[in-house]
Amino acid sequence: MREPPIPISEALTGHFRLRELPGPGPSKYYAVEDFTYSAGTGELYDAHGTGSYRQDTKVNFTQDMSLDLQTRYLDMLIRAHFTNTTLYVLDPFSDVQIQLKQIDGFIGSHKLSLDLHATTIKDIPLRIIHAGTTNVVLAWPASYGPGRVLHATRLMPLPDWQEMPTDIKQVGDEFQATLPATEAVGFLWLHTTDN
Repeated sequence: MREPPIPISEALTGHFRLRELPGPGPSKYYAVEDFTYSAGTGELYDAHGTGSYRQDTKVNFTQDMSLDLQTRYLDMLIRAHFTNTTLYVLDPFSDVQIQLKQIDGFIGSHKLSLDLHATTIKDIPLRIIHAGTTNVVLAWPASYGPGRVLHATRLMPLPDWQEMPTDIKQVGDEFQATLPATEAVGFLWLHTTDN
């Protein structure tokens, strides 16, 4: 008897956009646009493509996703279709949690599956103010609430996000965080209570 293949897990990073579409019933329908991901050390896998997503959080708490991706593994490039293996919504918006499996376009004996956990990110109007030679101040509207500031020195193949200890204060109609500006290159992620 042939042994089943041993699953190999790789951390996945990427993004996509949801554009709402008209549709019947209590469900909401979306076009999945600019779906991009990479996974594995040295970007072992990467893919991009489009698809569709449906979510019902009013009656049945169900969801469906379908993706058509151009997938690269090492030097091989294929077109593959993915569909969901989980039907029920685990956590209504702002998060999307869904498992997807590849149903065609196999890479040799490889069959890919995606365990997708996506958080809605909103564009926050952000001001960056120079505060002397060693600090910067991040300022954003108070309507977004206070939050946390995370810092990374790289974004690929996987970001190394670390929370920065900082004192966030409300000044008038905005929140402000003073941060050290000691690195030539760095990335900041503002995670507020409203995103």
